[in-house]
Amino acid sequence: PRVACGDVAGFVAAVGALVEGARHGWVDDWAAADRLTAEVLGGLLDGTTPLTEPAVGRMAARVAGQRGAVLFLGNSMPVRDVDACADTVGVLPVFGNRGASGIDGNVATIAGIAMGTGRPVIGLVGDQTLLHDLNSLPMLRGLPVALVVVNNGGGGIFRFLPLATDDRARSRYWEAAHGFDFRAAATQFGLRHVEVSGRGDLEEALGSAGPVVIECRGEIGANVAFHGTIAEAVRGARAGWPWA
Repeated sequence: PRVACGDVAGFVAAVGALVEGARHGWVDDWAAADRLTAEVLGGLLDGTTPLTEPAVGRMAARVAGQRGAVLFLGNSMPVRDVDACADTVGVLPVFGNRGASGIDGNVATIAGIAMGTGRPVIGLVGDQTLLHDLNSLPMLRGLPVALVVVNNGGGGIFRFLPLATDDRARSRYWEAAHGFDFRAAATQFGLRHVEVSGRGDLEEALGSAGPVVIECRGEIGANVAFHGTIAEAVRGARAGWPWA
């Protein structure tokens, strides 16, 4: 292998020499591939399509951009779905908090962001994240926060991982499957609760005055299958990519 050493300017010049023979126009190629992928995602996630987990993330980011709101993304699937599927144009302030075990303290963080910025906040979290920070819900009172919780009955991200375990053990110990909803918790702390099942209902709830807890129901197996559909559709579009 060839090794380039030196100061920053020298290093950049050396690397440039190494790739001098590379094909130009790769930025345009990637931009074209991005446009094709965006068309695929629009066809799968917009219009009259069902309210899937990636569609929830896409809508949350879109409405945040339209309202000039801050977007908070929970860990595991919310941040991945928005990263892969959002179509927001322009600068959108995005926050997250890894927390203990990846999920603790997210609702409290959302409250702090709303207090500190004075701006509306759309928070997108999973059911396990909200279960681990239920006692922070009263902090949202009086704040312009729309807290969206995707409730698929457990830690759905673990269904995507090649765990060396059987389905029963994975459901119990990894996904920590549960049968809870969040209506009573929201009501207990004086927060409005809305359960949505369609894109129009979600968009309307996101545009309403907070605080509000917006619950979107899902099913882990169906979500895994739909992510496979997205991946297959994007792979199918590669025939139009410049280098395909």
